Amino acid sequence: MNRPSKNRELESLKTNYKSIADVTCEKLRKAILEGVFSPGEQLKERELATLMGVSTTPIKAALQRLGMEGLVTSLPMRGSFVAENISAILTEVGLIRAALEGTAAYLAAMKATDEEITTLQGQIEKMERCTADRDIGRAIEANTNFHEIIHQISGNHSLQQMTGIVRQYDDITRPQALSDESQMVQGLQEHKAIFEAIKAGDPEGADASMRAHVLRNTRFLKQQGLGVGK
Repeated sequence: MNRPSKNRELESLKTNYKSIADVTCEKLRKAILEGVFSPGEQLKERELATLMGVSTTPIKAALQRLGMEGLVTSLPMRGSFVAENISAILTEVGLIRAALEGTAAYLAAMKATDEEITTLQGQIEKMERCTADRDIGRAIEANTNFHEIIHQISGNHSLQQMTGIVRQYDDITRPQALSDESQMVQGLQEHKAIFEAIKAGDPEGADASMRAHVLRNTRFLKQQGLGVGK
């Protein structure tokens, strides 16, 4: 995997509608996961502040938050460093997301109305068109919407909140997965299996299909070396 440019990835944040602290954290998380910074590399606050066009205050907050996520380690009198086990962290996040998404699919299969089934089917049809056209941008949008609709159907607010945390990682990794033609096709077939289980009112089948989908995607990203600086 080619190493992205730090200057390109850590662009100015001043015009973003989100808080500077939140966007700073998102940018650093993305840079770490995409290999802009290698495992073990030192993250210098002033250097990052200059690259990102912000003060050191949001940088400090971002490093602290990423430390809580395990992506950054801080050593007394030495500073902050990218964690050495990024690949393992991504695998564990994938396991957590598989459990949460599987539970959402399980609940959706129990609760989905005819109208909601029609809405889900519409997303499947969009993904079919995107896959046929090899339109990665629209495929990412349709994919995201499909999962969000399932969570809405599940009707469990706590589950949605927990999934939102790990989905920050998925938002970063999904473009890489869908940029591979074979993965796009396989993902579509897996989404169809999830949909058919929900439509049939089969909670166990929906759960199993969703977990298999997320875990297969996690394995693919690991094979691609995501989170390993080059």
